[in-house]
Amino acid sequence: MRSALPGMEYVPMTITIALWSGTYIAGKFAVADLTPSSLLLLRYMAASAIMIPAMMLFEPGRWKVGMKDSLPLFAIGLTGMFGNNIFFFLALKYTSVMNASIIFAITPFLTALLAAIFAGEPLEIKRLGAIALALSGVVLLLTGGDITVLRTMEFNRGDLYEVLAALCAATYTVIARKVAFRYTPLVVTGYGMIFAAVLSLPLAAMEMSFATFSAITPRGWGSLAYLAILASCVAYLLQQVSVKKIGANRTAAFINLSPAMTIALAALFLGERISTIQALSAGIIVAGVALNAAIKSSSSGGRTA
Repeated sequence: MRSALPGMEYVPMTITIALWSGTYIAGKFAVADLTPSSLLLLRYMAASAIMIPAMMLFEPGRWKVGMKDSLPLFAIGLTGMFGNNIFFFLALKYTSVMNASIIFAITPFLTALLAAIFAGEPLEIKRLGAIALALSGVVLLLTGGDITVLRTMEFNRGDLYEVLAALCAATYTVIARKVAFRYTPLVVTGYGMIFAAVLSLPLAAMEMSFATFSAITPRGWGSLAYLAILASCVAYLLQQVSVKKIGANRTAAFINLSPAMTIALAALFLGERISTIQALSAGIIVAGVALNAAIKSSSSGGRTA
């Protein structure tokens, strides 16, 4: 069924990216008060407390999943919510918000590569060239323009954590397509968050105490609320709506809007200034993204989620 207005199918993911761009700011504030694993546990416990009643209320009789889908849903929680975010929060402890957002722009390319390898989607030579161009921008950012870093392998650990976060996000997007048409976005998102909360519990249990809560500032609590409600429940739900409407690859392509939004927010709220290397890296990545978007698949329309 067509949307009432042209382009309405892109609204859910546009809102999602706006909310996720805000996670860089909220996350930077939150990791000042909490360890990454503690933050992850609190975020997804709060989100699960919202999503479980919502599933039971709005999906009566449909929220129970079959055994064959338990593993994909667990993988969604492991990669898209636990892995992606634990590496993201670790990255924010060691690198700038701008660096993290620029690096995360490689997610659509990683998604295309994984979809080609595991889902049989065509990946033309031209598209590989676009991917190589975008990755060169990431390498430039990781090395700071110093080629000797490649010999010594002395990268900023925060930048490397963000690369791992992007890989987890790409894996999640490809896996999500396997269950997107068997379950509603609410069910897929809800189970993913429940599994993420369970996975983060052992790590957080070794670090948390009552003193942990007393150390959280009002700004930290506000950031946690943003991460749990808007960046988790609302954003992931809208993302699953998008995967169902326009497919995994087109949904992933929206990630490329994030750096521009995040850079503006970082300048506004954190006072970060963009360097020449960051600007050049972002430009190269955007060029690769634009080239990739301009390439039409040689298949008859390709496959969507």
